[in-house]
Amino acid sequence: MTTQAGTVWETVLREAAEVGADVIVVGTCGRTEMTSLLLGSVSRALLQHADRPVLVVPPVRRAVAAPGERQGQPQTSVDPDFLGTRL
Repeated sequence: MTTQAGTVWETVLREAAEVGADVIVVGTCGRTEMTSLLLGSVSRALLQHADRPVLVVPPVRRAVAAPGERQGQPQTSVDPDFLGTRL
């Protein structure tokens, strides 16, 4: 692991170029529009500045809470149906 100087989105773009990535896949926290405007967004910056496709994956929201979770809270896993999708 190496340490990079710069913003998160700049570092992601630099690494994507270095490894020759075909696409950048980034998750989103599922914040509300107002919160996103106030806090800024790595996803938004990547979409604006990337020279390659960017896929923004929203958090999974479960209708039924798993043990230890509150119902309707974002999860950190990717929807299994999404994994079968071909890009």
